[in-house]
Amino acid sequence: MKPYLAILLIVFISINAHGSRVKRGLSADEQKKFLEELNKDRKKIADEVGFKFVPMKYNASHENEIVSGKECSKYRQQLPLRINDVAEEIRRHFINGGTEGDIYDYFFWSNVDKIGCSKEAKCTEVLEKHNETPLELQGKTIEYYGLCALRSNEAIVEISEAQFRKLKKAKTPSPNKYGDILGIPRRNQGSGMDGTATQGSGVEMPGKDGADGEQESGAGSVFSLTISLFLVLYI
Repeated sequence: MKPYLAILLIVFISINAHGSRVKRGLSADEQKKFLEELNKDRKKIADEVGFKFVPMKYNASHENEIVSGKECSKYRQQLPLRINDVAEEIRRHFINGGTEGDIYDYFFWSNVDKIGCSKEAKCTEVLEKHNETPLELQGKTIEYYGLCALRSNEAIVEISEAQFRKLKKAKTPSPNKYGDILGIPRRNQGSGMDGTATQGSGVEMPGKDGADGEQESGAGSVFSLTISLFLVLYI
């Protein structure tokens, strides 16, 4: 009887441990909904700009590349799923008056075709004085909720300079569209994930009340099951 109980406990431990690891990323259903909408937009933008449509594919291994410790602007090849009011104002500023266009248009580059996301990751950054930053936004804080790591495909020809200029003028949607699809809550300007004011800059992963808390809970369950296995075998 004991060997059978031991086998069952080992199975439960494996399932529990696996579940705690995947909580940071998107579920299969979330991946499907996200990619369906993103690829509709990629197709529309590709037709508008004049480059070949290449569907984005989800790669869960890229979720592990999303780490804490950087200001929002320091992320390379990573984009948000939800931005606060200040970040949206900056985005609109570059679209309407600047030469940068949509600063989040990396979602739509044809040679970028792999993505992995975390709904729980977030980052903040205070906008410093800069010629390209509107005076009324200087000193305010941009906030990202949910981050995606994107990777390019060297086998796909990069978009030309002419296409790049057209892309900067294309009607690309705000990242908030995808945050809505994935159920990432809207936040007021200057508020954190828990509704409290944020200070300073950097990236945070949730504490014990967020995804990490779920992972800690999962780890606790694994520990309890391990103790149970020991008792079954040796008592």
